[in-house]
Amino acid sequence: MKAFFTLLFLYITLLTFAQSSSIPSDSITLTQKEITFIETTQSSKEIRKFLKSKLKNDTLSYISGYKLFLKRAITENNLKHQYSAASQLGYFYYQLFDHSESITYTKQSLKASKALNDTLKIINSTIIQAGNYYQLDLTTEALKNYIEAKTLSEKIRNENYELTALPNIANIRVNLDKYHDALNDYTETLEILEQKPIKSSIPYQKIYFSSLIGKGICLKKLGKLDEAIAICEKGIALAKELKLTKPLIDFRICIADVYYYKKQFQIAIDKLTEEKESINLNYPKYNIIHLNYYLARCYNSLSKNKEALLLLEQNFKLSEVENNTKLFNEMFDLQIKIAKEEKDLLAENTFRKKKLNYIETKAKKHQETLDLIHKSDINNLLGINQKLSKLNEENSFKMKTAYTLAFLLVFALILSFIYFKRKNKIKSERFEEIIAGLKKERETNDNSQKESSQINDEQAIHILSELSKLEKTEFFKSKDCNLYTTAKAINTNTTYLSKTLNKVKKQSFSQYLNELRINYVLLKLQEDSRFRSYTIKAISEEIGYKSVTTFLRAFKAKTNLNPSYYIEKLNNS
Repeated sequence: MKAFFTLLFLYITLLTFAQSSSIPSDSITLTQKEITFIETTQSSKEIRKFLKSKLKNDTLSYISGYKLFLKRAITENNLKHQYSAASQLGYFYYQLFDHSESITYTKQSLKASKALNDTLKIINSTIIQAGNYYQLDLTTEALKNYIEAKTLSEKIRNENYELTALPNIANIRVNLDKYHDALNDYTETLEILEQKPIKSSIPYQKIYFSSLIGKGICLKKLGKLDEAIAICEKGIALAKELKLTKPLIDFRICIADVYYYKKQFQIAIDKLTEEKESINLNYPKYNIIHLNYYLARCYNSLSKNKEALLLLEQNFKLSEVENNTKLFNEMFDLQIKIAKEEKDLLAENTFRKKKLNYIETKAKKHQETLDLIHKSDINNLLGINQKLSKLNEENSFKMKTAYTLAFLLVFALILSFIYFKRKNKIKSERFEEIIAGLKKERETNDNSQKESSQINDEQAIHILSELSKLEKTEFFKSKDCNLYTTAKAINTNTTYLSKTLNKVKKQSFSQYLNELRINYVLLKLQEDSRFRSYTIKAISEEIGYKSVTTFLRAFKAKTNLNPSYYIEKLNNS
Protein backbone atom coordinates (compact mmCIF):
# COMPACT_ATOMS: atom_id res chain seq x y z
CA MET A 1 0.00 0.00 0.00
CA LYS A 2 2.83 2.37 0.91
CA ALA A 3 4.52 1.63 -2.42
CA PHE A 4 1.27 2.40 -4.23
CA PHE A 5 0.95 5.83 -2.62
CA THR A 6 4.58 6.55 -3.37
CA LEU A 7 4.10 5.75 -7.06
CA LEU A 8 0.89 7.79 -7.08
CA PHE A 9 2.66 10.79 -5.58
CA LEU A 10 5.46 10.53 -8.16
CA TYR A 11 2.89 10.29 -10.97
CA ILE A 12 1.09 13.45 -9.81
CA THR A 13 4.43 15.22 -9.45
CA LEU A 14 5.42 14.33 -13.02
CA LEU A 15 2.06 15.47 -14.37
CA THR A 16 2.27 18.82 -12.61
CA PHE A 17 5.89 19.23 -13.64
CA ALA A 18 4.91 18.66 -17.24
CA GLN A 19 2.01 21.11 -16.90
CA SER A 20 4.23 23.97 -15.72
CA SER A 21 7.58 23.61 -17.44
CA SER A 22 9.39 24.64 -14.27
CA ILE A 23 8.37 25.28 -10.67
CA PRO A 24 9.30 28.84 -9.69
CA SER A 25 11.95 29.18 -7.00
CA ASP A 26 9.39 31.07 -4.91
CA SER A 27 7.48 27.79 -4.49
CA ILE A 28 10.26 25.79 -2.86
CA THR A 29 8.63 26.07 0.57
CA LEU A 30 5.41 24.44 -0.71
CA THR A 31 4.82 20.73 -1.16
CA GLN A 32 3.97 19.46 -4.62
CA LYS A 33 0.36 18.85 -3.55
CA GLU A 34 0.06 22.42 -2.31
CA ILE A 35 1.43 23.74 -5.59
CA THR A 36 -1.06 21.59 -7.50
CA PHE A 37 -3.90 22.82 -5.27
CA ILE A 38 -3.07 26.48 -5.95
CA GLU A 39 -2.57 25.92 -9.67
CA THR A 40 -5.74 23.88 -10.29
CA THR A 41 -8.42 24.74 -7.69
CA GLN A 42 -11.22 26.75 -9.27
CA SER A 43 -12.46 28.36 -6.05
CA SER A 44 -10.33 31.42 -5.21
CA LYS A 45 -12.06 31.49 -1.81
CA GLU A 46 -10.66 28.04 -1.01
CA ILE A 47 -7.17 29.11 -2.13
CA ARG A 48 -7.28 32.21 0.07
CA LYS A 49 -8.59 30.15 3.00
CA PHE A 50 -5.72 27.68 2.55
CA LEU A 51 -3.11 30.46 2.34
CA LYS A 52 -4.57 32.19 5.39
CA SER A 53 -4.02 28.99 7.35
CA LYS A 54 -0.38 29.05 6.23
CA LEU A 55 0.17 32.58 7.54
CA LYS A 56 -0.16 31.49 11.15
CA ASN A 57 2.49 28.77 11.16
CA ASP A 58 4.49 29.05 7.93
CA THR A 59 4.99 32.57 6.60
CA LEU A 60 7.43 31.49 3.88
CA SER A 61 4.81 29.14 2.41
CA TYR A 62 2.25 31.95 2.66
CA ILE A 63 4.45 34.21 0.52
CA SER A 64 5.28 31.45 -1.96
CA GLY A 65 1.62 30.45 -2.23
CA TYR A 66 0.42 33.95 -3.04
CA LYS A 67 3.20 34.43 -5.61
CA LEU A 68 2.07 31.22 -7.30
CA PHE A 69 -1.55 32.37 -7.13
CA LEU A 70 -0.56 35.71 -8.69
CA LYS A 71 1.31 33.96 -11.51
CA ARG A 72 -1.77 31.87 -12.24
CA ALA A 73 -4.03 34.95 -12.17
CA ILE A 74 -1.81 36.76 -14.69
CA THR A 75 -1.72 33.70 -16.95
CA GLU A 76 -5.52 33.40 -16.83
CA ASN A 77 -5.90 37.20 -17.15
CA ASN A 78 -8.12 37.17 -14.05
CA LEU A 79 -8.05 40.75 -12.74
CA LYS A 80 -9.90 40.02 -9.48
CA HIS A 81 -7.43 37.29 -8.55
CA GLN A 82 -4.52 39.49 -9.62
CA TYR A 83 -5.71 42.18 -7.23
CA SER A 84 -6.34 39.68 -4.43
CA ALA A 85 -2.88 38.08 -4.64
CA ALA A 86 -0.87 41.23 -5.36
CA SER A 87 -2.56 43.28 -2.60
CA GLN A 88 -1.93 40.53 -0.04
CA LEU A 89 1.74 40.35 -1.00
CA GLY A 90 2.06 44.12 -1.00
CA TYR A 91 0.54 44.43 2.47
CA PHE A 92 2.57 41.51 3.85
CA TYR A 93 5.89 42.93 2.64
CA TYR A 94 4.82 46.33 4.02
CA GLN A 95 4.41 44.77 7.46
CA LEU A 96 7.88 43.20 7.09
CA PHE A 97 9.30 46.68 6.32
CA ASP A 98 10.47 45.41 2.91
CA HIS A 99 9.02 48.47 1.21
CA SER A 100 10.79 48.09 -2.15
CA GLU A 101 9.25 44.63 -2.57
CA SER A 102 5.91 45.91 -1.32
CA ILE A 103 5.95 48.68 -3.95
CA THR A 104 6.38 46.10 -6.73
CA TYR A 105 3.30 44.08 -5.74
CA THR A 106 1.20 47.08 -4.75
CA LYS A 107 1.74 48.53 -8.24
CA GLN A 108 0.31 45.29 -9.65
CA SER A 109 -2.70 45.45 -7.31
CA LEU A 110 -3.22 49.11 -8.24
CA LYS A 111 -3.10 48.30 -11.94
CA ALA A 112 -5.63 45.48 -11.52
CA SER A 113 -7.97 47.60 -9.35
CA LYS A 114 -7.97 50.41 -11.94
CA ALA A 115 -8.73 47.92 -14.72
CA LEU A 116 -11.64 46.66 -12.57
CA ASN A 117 -12.71 50.28 -11.98
CA ASP A 118 -13.16 49.41 -8.31
CA THR A 119 -12.70 52.64 -6.31
CA LEU A 120 -12.38 50.97 -2.89
CA LYS A 121 -9.65 48.67 -4.17
CA ILE A 122 -7.88 51.63 -5.81
CA ILE A 123 -7.97 53.59 -2.53
CA ASN A 124 -6.69 50.63 -0.53
CA SER A 125 -3.71 50.04 -2.84
CA THR A 126 -2.98 53.76 -3.12
CA ILE A 127 -2.79 54.15 0.67
CA ILE A 128 -0.42 51.18 1.03
CA GLN A 129 1.73 52.58 -1.77
CA ALA A 130 1.79 56.00 -0.10
CA GLY A 131 2.96 54.35 3.12
CA ASN A 132 5.76 52.58 1.24
CA TYR A 133 6.99 55.81 -0.33
CA TYR A 134 6.83 57.61 3.02
CA GLN A 135 8.91 54.93 4.76
CA LEU A 136 11.49 55.09 1.96
CA ASP A 137 11.69 58.88 2.35
CA LEU A 138 10.16 59.44 -1.11
CA THR A 139 8.08 62.30 0.30
CA THR A 140 6.74 63.76 -2.95
CA GLU A 141 5.42 60.39 -4.16
CA ALA A 142 3.93 59.65 -0.74
CA LEU A 143 2.10 62.98 -0.60
CA LYS A 144 0.82 62.54 -4.16
CA ASN A 145 -0.65 59.10 -3.36
CA TYR A 146 -2.22 60.17 -0.06
CA ILE A 147 -3.89 63.16 -1.75
CA GLU A 148 -5.22 60.88 -4.51
CA ALA A 149 -6.61 58.47 -1.88
CA LYS A 150 -8.25 61.37 0.00
CA THR A 151 -9.83 62.75 -3.19
CA LEU A 152 -11.29 59.34 -4.11
CA SER A 153 -12.52 58.81 -0.52
CA GLU A 154 -14.36 62.14 -0.61
CA LYS A 155 -15.85 61.22 -3.98
CA ILE A 156 -17.46 58.05 -2.64
CA ARG A 157 -17.99 59.59 0.84
CA ASN A 158 -15.94 56.99 2.68
CA GLU A 159 -14.82 58.77 5.86
CA ASN A 160 -12.79 55.84 7.20
CA TYR A 161 -10.42 55.90 4.23
CA GLU A 162 -10.41 59.70 4.36
CA LEU A 163 -9.35 59.49 8.02
CA THR A 164 -6.46 57.25 6.96
CA ALA A 165 -5.20 59.58 4.23
CA LEU A 166 -5.84 63.03 5.73
CA PRO A 167 -3.64 62.89 8.88
CA ASN A 168 -0.81 61.33 6.85
CA ILE A 169 -1.01 64.24 4.41
CA ALA A 170 -0.70 66.55 7.43
CA ASN A 171 2.27 64.59 8.81
CA ILE A 172 4.15 64.89 5.52
CA ARG A 173 3.44 68.62 5.32
CA VAL A 174 4.86 69.04 8.83
CA ASN A 175 8.06 67.35 7.65
CA LEU A 176 8.11 69.79 4.73
CA ASP A 177 7.66 72.73 7.16
CA LYS A 178 4.28 73.58 5.59
CA TYR A 179 2.66 74.20 8.96
CA HIS A 180 -0.30 76.31 7.74
CA ASP A 181 -1.42 73.57 5.32
CA ALA A 182 -0.78 70.85 7.91
CA LEU A 183 -2.79 72.77 10.53
CA ASN A 184 -5.79 72.89 8.17
CA ASP A 185 -5.49 69.14 7.51
CA TYR A 186 -5.31 68.28 11.23
CA THR A 187 -8.28 70.58 11.96
CA GLU A 188 -10.33 68.89 9.21
CA THR A 189 -9.43 65.47 10.59
CA LEU A 190 -10.47 66.43 14.11
CA GLU A 191 -13.77 67.85 12.88
CA ILE A 192 -14.62 64.52 11.24
CA LEU A 193 -13.52 62.55 14.32
CA GLU A 194 -15.62 64.63 16.71
CA GLN A 195 -18.68 63.07 15.02
CA LYS A 196 -17.30 59.57 15.73
CA PRO A 197 -17.41 57.40 18.90
CA ILE A 198 -13.83 58.25 19.91
CA LYS A 199 -14.06 56.98 23.49
CA SER A 200 -15.20 53.50 22.45
CA SER A 201 -13.00 53.02 19.37
CA ILE A 202 -9.24 52.46 19.69
CA PRO A 203 -8.52 53.18 15.96
CA TYR A 204 -10.39 56.50 16.21
CA GLN A 205 -8.56 57.29 19.46
CA LYS A 206 -5.17 56.79 17.84
CA ILE A 207 -5.98 59.08 14.90
CA TYR A 208 -7.56 61.66 17.23
CA PHE A 209 -4.59 61.88 19.60
CA SER A 210 -2.11 61.88 16.72
CA SER A 211 -3.97 64.69 14.95
CA LEU A 212 -4.40 66.67 18.18
CA ILE A 213 -0.68 66.52 18.98
CA GLY A 214 0.05 67.39 15.33
CA LYS A 215 -2.19 70.44 15.60
CA GLY A 216 -0.39 71.46 18.79
CA ILE A 217 3.00 71.19 17.05
CA CYS A 218 1.78 73.31 14.10
CA LEU A 219 0.43 76.01 16.43
CA LYS A 220 3.73 75.97 18.31
CA LYS A 221 5.76 76.34 15.11
CA LEU A 222 3.48 79.17 13.92
CA GLY A 223 4.04 81.08 17.17
CA LYS A 224 0.50 80.55 18.50
CA LEU A 225 1.88 79.30 21.79
CA ASP A 226 -1.12 79.76 24.10
CA GLU A 227 -3.37 78.01 21.55
CA ALA A 228 -0.84 75.16 21.38
CA ILE A 229 -0.96 74.76 25.18
CA ALA A 230 -4.79 74.81 25.11
CA ILE A 231 -4.88 72.05 22.47
CA CYS A 232 -2.43 69.92 24.47
CA GLU A 233 -4.40 70.41 27.69
CA LYS A 234 -7.51 69.22 25.83
CA GLY A 235 -5.59 66.09 24.87
CA ILE A 236 -4.33 65.60 28.44
CA ALA A 237 -7.90 65.76 29.79
CA LEU A 238 -9.13 63.06 27.38
CA ALA A 239 -6.06 60.87 27.92
CA LYS A 240 -6.63 61.01 31.70
CA GLU A 241 -10.31 60.17 31.24
CA LEU A 242 -9.41 57.15 29.09
CA LYS A 243 -6.44 56.26 31.37
CA LEU A 244 -3.96 56.26 28.45
CA THR A 245 -0.34 56.88 29.46
CA LYS A 246 1.47 57.39 26.14
CA PRO A 247 -0.65 60.24 24.71
CA LEU A 248 -0.62 61.84 28.18
CA ILE A 249 3.19 61.96 28.10
CA ASP A 250 3.23 63.13 24.47
CA PHE A 251 1.02 66.14 25.25
CA ARG A 252 3.03 67.06 28.35
CA ILE A 253 6.26 66.92 26.31
CA CYS A 254 4.66 69.19 23.70
CA ILE A 255 3.66 71.70 26.38
CA ALA A 256 7.18 71.59 27.85
CA ASP A 257 8.62 72.39 24.42
CA VAL A 258 6.24 75.35 24.08
CA TYR A 259 8.15 76.94 26.96
CA TYR A 260 11.29 76.71 24.83
CA TYR A 261 9.56 78.87 22.24
CA LYS A 262 8.45 81.18 25.06
CA LYS A 263 12.19 81.42 25.93
CA GLN A 264 11.48 80.09 29.42
CA PHE A 265 14.24 77.53 29.08
CA GLN A 266 14.61 76.38 32.69
CA ILE A 267 10.86 75.71 32.98
CA ALA A 268 11.08 73.68 29.76
CA ILE A 269 14.08 71.71 31.12
CA ASP A 270 12.31 70.97 34.41
CA LYS A 271 9.17 69.71 32.65
CA LEU A 272 11.08 67.65 30.08
CA THR A 273 13.34 66.12 32.74
CA GLU A 274 10.29 65.20 34.82
CA GLU A 275 8.73 63.43 31.84
CA LYS A 276 11.99 61.65 30.99
CA GLU A 277 12.25 60.25 34.51
CA SER A 278 8.66 58.96 34.36
CA ILE A 279 9.08 57.16 31.04
CA ASN A 280 9.37 53.37 31.16
CA LEU A 281 11.06 50.97 28.75
CA ASN A 282 7.87 50.49 26.71
CA TYR A 283 7.79 54.13 25.61
CA PRO A 284 8.78 54.40 21.92
CA LYS A 285 12.43 55.28 21.33
CA TYR A 286 11.30 57.60 18.55
CA ASN A 287 9.60 59.85 21.12
CA ILE A 288 12.55 59.64 23.54
CA ILE A 289 14.77 60.91 20.73
CA HIS A 290 12.56 63.99 20.32
CA LEU A 291 12.55 64.56 24.09
CA ASN A 292 16.36 64.43 24.22
CA TYR A 293 16.60 66.85 21.31
CA TYR A 294 14.21 69.30 22.97
CA LEU A 295 16.30 69.13 26.14
CA ALA A 296 19.51 69.66 24.18
CA ARG A 297 18.10 72.83 22.59
CA CYS A 298 17.16 74.20 26.00
CA TYR A 299 20.58 73.43 27.49
CA ASN A 300 22.23 75.13 24.54
CA SER A 301 20.05 78.22 25.05
CA LEU A 302 21.35 78.36 28.64
CA SER A 303 24.96 77.85 27.41
CA LYS A 304 25.09 74.39 29.00
CA ASN A 305 26.66 72.95 25.88
CA LYS A 306 28.30 69.96 27.54
CA GLU A 307 24.90 68.62 28.64
CA ALA A 308 23.43 69.39 25.21
CA LEU A 309 26.18 67.49 23.34
CA LEU A 310 25.82 64.49 25.65
CA LEU A 311 22.10 64.22 24.87
CA LEU A 312 22.74 64.54 21.13
CA GLU A 313 25.35 61.76 21.27
CA GLN A 314 22.84 59.55 23.09
CA ASN A 315 20.38 60.17 20.26
CA PHE A 316 22.86 59.37 17.49
CA LYS A 317 23.47 55.97 19.09
CA LEU A 318 19.79 55.06 18.68
CA SER A 319 19.23 53.54 15.23
CA GLU A 320 15.61 54.75 15.08
CA VAL A 321 16.77 58.35 14.59
CA GLU A 322 18.26 57.59 11.15
CA ASN A 323 14.78 57.16 9.70
CA ASN A 324 13.89 60.78 10.51
CA THR A 325 15.94 62.82 8.04
CA LYS A 326 14.60 66.17 9.24
CA LEU A 327 15.38 65.51 12.92
CA PHE A 328 18.78 64.04 12.04
CA ASN A 329 19.77 67.22 10.18
CA GLU A 330 18.46 69.44 12.99
CA MET A 331 20.61 67.51 15.47
CA PHE A 332 23.69 67.92 13.26
CA ASP A 333 22.96 71.65 12.94
CA LEU A 334 22.73 71.98 16.72
CA GLN A 335 26.07 70.20 17.14
CA ILE A 336 27.68 72.55 14.61
CA LYS A 337 26.10 75.57 16.35
CA ILE A 338 27.49 74.47 19.72
CA ALA A 339 30.97 73.90 18.25
CA LYS A 340 30.91 77.42 16.81
CA GLU A 341 29.86 78.89 20.14
CA GLU A 342 32.66 76.99 21.88
CA LYS A 343 35.05 78.10 19.10
CA ASP A 344 36.07 74.48 18.65
CA LEU A 345 37.07 74.40 14.99
CA LEU A 346 38.09 70.74 15.05
CA ALA A 347 34.71 69.64 16.48
CA GLU A 348 32.87 71.89 14.04
CA ASN A 349 34.67 70.31 11.06
CA THR A 350 34.00 66.83 12.44
CA PHE A 351 30.28 67.54 12.82
CA ARG A 352 30.08 69.05 9.34
CA LYS A 353 31.82 66.00 7.87
CA LYS A 354 29.41 63.65 9.66
CA LYS A 355 26.44 65.62 8.37
CA LEU A 356 27.83 65.59 4.82
CA ASN A 357 28.43 61.82 5.00
CA TYR A 358 24.88 61.32 6.23
CA ILE A 359 23.42 63.45 3.43
CA GLU A 360 25.51 61.60 0.82
CA THR A 361 24.49 58.22 2.24
CA LYS A 362 20.81 59.17 2.23
CA ALA A 363 21.10 60.47 -1.33
CA LYS A 364 22.78 57.24 -2.42
CA LYS A 365 20.10 55.11 -0.74
CA HIS A 366 17.43 57.32 -2.27
CA GLN A 367 18.85 56.76 -5.76
CA GLU A 368 19.32 53.02 -5.14
CA THR A 369 15.68 52.81 -4.09
CA LEU A 370 14.53 54.59 -7.25
CA ASP A 371 16.76 52.35 -9.40
CA LEU A 372 15.40 49.25 -7.68
CA ILE A 373 11.79 50.33 -8.20
CA HIS A 374 12.50 51.18 -11.86
CA LYS A 375 14.25 47.84 -12.42
CA SER A 376 11.37 46.03 -10.75
CA ASP A 377 8.87 47.76 -13.08
CA ILE A 378 10.85 46.70 -16.16
CA ASN A 379 11.23 43.09 -14.97
CA ASN A 380 7.54 42.96 -14.13
CA LEU A 381 6.54 44.07 -17.63
CA LEU A 382 8.92 41.60 -19.26
CA GLY A 383 7.64 38.79 -17.04
CA ILE A 384 4.01 39.53 -17.90
CA ASN A 385 4.79 39.54 -21.64
CA GLN A 386 6.57 36.19 -21.41
CA LYS A 387 3.72 34.63 -19.46
CA LEU A 388 1.09 35.89 -21.89
CA SER A 389 3.09 34.57 -24.87
CA LYS A 390 2.91 31.08 -23.37
CA LEU A 391 -0.80 31.29 -22.59
CA ASN A 392 -2.08 29.33 -25.63
CA GLU A 393 0.49 26.57 -25.24
CA GLU A 394 -0.22 26.11 -21.53
CA ASN A 395 -4.00 26.12 -21.98
CA SER A 396 -3.74 23.42 -24.61
CA PHE A 397 -1.75 21.17 -22.32
CA LYS A 398 -4.10 21.83 -19.38
CA MET A 399 -7.03 20.50 -21.41
CA LYS A 400 -5.15 17.25 -21.99
CA THR A 401 -4.27 16.78 -18.34
CA ALA A 402 -7.55 17.97 -16.76
CA TYR A 403 -9.26 14.57 -16.86
CA THR A 404 -6.23 12.78 -15.49
CA LEU A 405 -5.90 15.26 -12.62
CA ALA A 406 -9.59 14.97 -11.80
CA PHE A 407 -9.28 11.19 -11.52
CA LEU A 408 -6.20 11.46 -9.32
CA LEU A 409 -7.60 14.22 -7.13
CA VAL A 410 -9.36 11.81 -4.75
CA PHE A 411 -6.14 9.91 -4.18
CA ALA A 412 -4.24 13.16 -3.77
CA LEU A 413 -6.68 14.31 -1.08
CA ILE A 414 -6.26 11.03 0.81
CA LEU A 415 -2.51 11.36 0.59
CA SER A 416 -2.70 14.99 1.72
CA PHE A 417 -4.73 14.00 4.77
CA ILE A 418 -2.18 11.37 5.75
CA TYR A 419 0.68 13.75 5.10
CA PHE A 420 -0.74 16.64 7.16
CA LYS A 421 -1.66 14.33 10.02
CA ARG A 422 1.87 12.93 10.10
CA LYS A 423 3.39 16.39 9.73
CA ASN A 424 1.43 17.73 12.70
CA LYS A 425 2.45 14.72 14.78
CA ILE A 426 6.12 15.24 13.88
CA LYS A 427 5.91 18.94 14.75
CA SER A 428 4.25 18.16 18.09
CA GLU A 429 6.89 15.54 18.90
CA ARG A 430 9.63 17.98 17.95
CA PHE A 431 8.13 20.58 20.29
CA GLU A 432 8.15 18.09 23.17
CA GLU A 433 11.80 17.22 22.39
CA ILE A 434 12.74 20.90 22.56
CA ILE A 435 10.97 21.39 25.91
CA ALA A 436 12.65 18.27 27.31
CA GLY A 437 15.98 19.51 26.01
CA LEU A 438 15.51 22.90 27.70
CA LYS A 439 14.72 21.17 30.98
CA LYS A 440 17.81 18.99 30.68
CA GLU A 441 19.92 22.02 29.77
CA ARG A 442 18.83 23.85 32.93
CA GLU A 443 19.78 20.84 35.04
CA THR A 444 23.17 20.38 33.35
CA ASN A 445 26.20 22.43 34.32
CA ASP A 446 28.34 24.39 31.88
CA ASN A 447 30.18 21.91 29.65
CA SER A 448 33.03 24.27 28.76
CA GLN A 449 35.31 22.44 31.21
CA LYS A 450 34.45 19.13 29.57
CA GLU A 451 35.31 20.57 26.15
CA SER A 452 38.55 22.01 27.49
CA SER A 453 39.59 18.66 28.97
CA GLN A 454 39.40 17.08 25.53
CA ILE A 455 42.04 19.36 23.96
CA ASN A 456 45.69 20.11 24.66
CA ASP A 457 46.02 23.54 23.03
CA GLU A 458 46.36 26.06 25.91
CA GLN A 459 45.33 28.96 23.68
CA ALA A 460 42.14 27.13 22.70
CA ILE A 461 41.41 26.25 26.36
CA HIS A 462 41.78 29.91 27.27
CA ILE A 463 39.49 31.01 24.42
CA LEU A 464 36.80 28.51 25.45
CA SER A 465 36.98 29.70 29.04
CA GLU A 466 36.67 33.35 28.01
CA LEU A 467 33.81 32.51 25.63
CA SER A 468 31.97 30.79 28.46
CA LYS A 469 32.27 33.93 30.59
CA LEU A 470 31.23 36.14 27.69
CA GLU A 471 28.14 34.04 26.97
CA LYS A 472 26.84 34.85 30.46
CA THR A 473 26.77 38.55 29.47
CA GLU A 474 24.40 37.71 26.57
CA PHE A 475 26.76 39.49 24.17
CA PHE A 476 25.12 37.68 21.27
CA LYS A 477 21.97 39.84 21.60
CA SER A 478 23.77 42.81 20.10
CA LYS A 479 23.07 43.53 16.42
CA ASP A 480 26.74 44.46 16.03
CA CYS A 481 27.98 41.09 17.30
CA ASN A 482 30.38 39.49 14.83
CA LEU A 483 33.62 37.50 14.72
CA TYR A 484 35.78 40.60 15.10
CA THR A 485 33.89 42.16 18.07
CA THR A 486 33.74 38.80 19.86
CA ALA A 487 37.47 38.15 19.39
CA LYS A 488 38.21 41.65 20.65
CA ALA A 489 35.97 41.12 23.72
CA ILE A 490 37.97 38.07 24.82
CA ASN A 491 41.38 39.57 23.93
CA THR A 492 42.22 37.29 21.03
CA ASN A 493 42.21 37.55 17.26
CA THR A 494 39.69 36.32 14.70
CA THR A 495 41.96 33.55 13.40
CA TYR A 496 42.41 31.90 16.81
CA LEU A 497 38.73 32.25 17.65
CA SER A 498 37.57 30.82 14.32
CA LYS A 499 40.00 27.89 14.49
CA THR A 500 38.97 27.05 18.07
CA LEU A 501 35.27 27.03 17.16
CA ASN A 502 35.96 24.85 14.11
CA LYS A 503 38.18 22.41 16.01
CA VAL A 504 36.27 22.07 19.31
CA LYS A 505 32.65 22.93 18.57
CA LYS A 506 32.78 21.91 14.89
CA GLN A 507 31.07 25.19 14.02
CA SER A 508 31.73 28.34 12.09
CA PHE A 509 31.29 31.57 14.04
CA SER A 510 27.97 32.20 12.27
CA GLN A 511 26.68 28.77 13.32
CA TYR A 512 27.90 29.35 16.88
CA LEU A 513 26.18 32.76 17.06
CA ASN A 514 22.90 31.40 15.66
CA GLU A 515 22.94 28.54 18.17
CA LEU A 516 23.39 30.94 21.10
CA ARG A 517 20.60 33.21 19.90
CA ILE A 518 18.11 30.45 19.14
CA ASN A 519 18.84 28.60 22.39
CA TYR A 520 18.32 31.84 24.26
CA VAL A 521 15.03 32.69 22.52
CA LEU A 522 13.67 29.15 23.03
CA LEU A 523 14.23 29.42 26.77
CA LYS A 524 13.11 33.05 26.99
CA LEU A 525 9.84 32.30 25.18
CA GLN A 526 9.18 29.33 27.47
CA GLU A 527 9.81 31.27 30.67
CA ASP A 528 8.44 34.73 29.80
CA SER A 529 4.77 34.93 28.75
CA ARG A 530 5.13 38.67 28.13
CA PHE A 531 7.96 38.01 25.65
CA ARG A 532 5.63 35.61 23.79
CA SER A 533 3.27 38.53 23.12
CA TYR A 534 5.94 40.34 21.06
CA THR A 535 5.74 40.36 17.27
CA ILE A 536 8.13 38.06 15.40
CA LYS A 537 10.01 41.15 14.20
CA ALA A 538 10.39 42.46 17.76
CA ILE A 539 11.61 39.06 18.98
CA SER A 540 14.20 38.85 16.18
CA GLU A 541 15.49 42.35 16.99
CA GLU A 542 15.60 41.55 20.71
CA ILE A 543 18.13 38.76 20.10
CA GLY A 544 20.29 40.68 17.62
CA TYR A 545 18.93 39.81 14.18
CA LYS A 546 18.78 42.64 11.67
CA SER A 547 16.46 40.69 9.37
CA VAL A 548 13.23 38.84 10.21
CA THR A 549 13.88 36.42 7.34
CA THR A 550 17.32 35.50 8.72
CA PHE A 551 15.77 34.83 12.14
CA LEU A 552 13.01 32.65 10.64
CA ARG A 553 15.55 30.57 8.73
CA ALA A 554 17.85 30.16 11.74
CA PHE A 555 14.94 29.17 13.98
CA LYS A 556 13.62 26.68 11.41
CA ALA A 557 17.10 25.22 10.86
CA LYS A 558 17.56 24.67 14.61
CA THR A 559 14.08 23.42 15.52
CA ASN A 560 12.31 22.39 12.28
CA LEU A 561 9.48 24.61 13.56
CA ASN A 562 8.30 28.13 12.95
CA PRO A 563 8.47 30.61 15.85
CA SER A 564 4.72 31.24 15.66
CA TYR A 565 4.00 27.48 16.03
CA TYR A 566 6.39 27.22 18.98
CA ILE A 567 4.77 30.22 20.71
CA GLU A 568 1.27 28.87 20.08
CA LYS A 569 2.21 25.50 21.62
CA LEU A 570 3.72 27.25 24.64
CA ASN A 571 0.57 29.34 25.14
CA ASN A 572 -1.61 26.22 24.96
CA SER A 573 0.61 24.18 27.28
